Amino acid sequence: MEKFFVGWHMPTNGASGTQHFDYCCISVNRLLKRQSRFAVNNWLLDSGAFPRISRLYSYKGHLSTKQYASEILRWKDNGNLLAAVTQDFMCESMVLASTGLTIADHQYLTIHRYDRLISLLHDSGVYINARTSRLDFFGIRTAFIRLCDRIGKNAWVGVGSVCKRQGKTQEIANILKAILSVRPDLRLHGFGVKKTALQYPPVWSMLYSADSAAAGLSRGKGKNKYVDSHNPQVALEYAKSIKPNRFYQLSLF
Repeated sequence: MEKFFVGWHMPTNGASGTQHFDYCCISVNRLLKRQSRFAVNNWLLDSGAFPRISRLYSYKGHLSTKQYASEILRWKDNGNLLAAVTQDFMCESMVLASTGLTIADHQYLTIHRYDRLISLLHDSGVYINARTSRLDFFGIRTAFIRLCDRIGKNAWVGVGSVCKRQGKTQEIANILKAILSVRPDLRLHGFGVKKTALQYPPVWSMLYSADSAAAGLSRGKGKNKYVDSHNPQVALEYAKSIKPNRFYQLSLF
């Protein structure tokens, strides 16, 4: 793995701001009401898909593609924006229950929104990070095939539906291996993959990049859970500690 993006919720110029990180991931939900620029280095703009689609925190679904594209354009010259993540529709059961749609519907909508963003931002110079998932590959393969038709060689592609499998590291490795067996050129990004999974050598070897906001919750549960959630030094320590447990030579075949 080459890059780890610290998931951060404080896009400010203050002591808790994003200027401390070489790489960070920021949700568009944290930027909607912000007017001024903020100090940041290399960063990834996330679409805030999970809370929006699962209707957490009173969200009512995705922003329109036009509004999201407008936000991307508004922030593209702030720091070094490496990519903006497409507005995917996750296929976890709780999300399906929230929308009332099927897995096939969610996969169609994910690709449809990716196409719309590409159309709206084709001359912007902003890279749109497409997203596939375990269900795209092992469930309805048509979605994965359709995505492959749209992305070029060595594309940087996010892999969803792995963040809920943190304790099942071999299962995550199997998902990554299956995708790379079809498209070995892809640079895979693990969304929300925590340290436990990243330290598993096969997972580390197959990912190009990953992001996680777990550092802010690393002080335990109960009253200590959010003690250091605004402390960038804790996040930096967490990122520095992510290394594979042992050398692993990847062989797909």
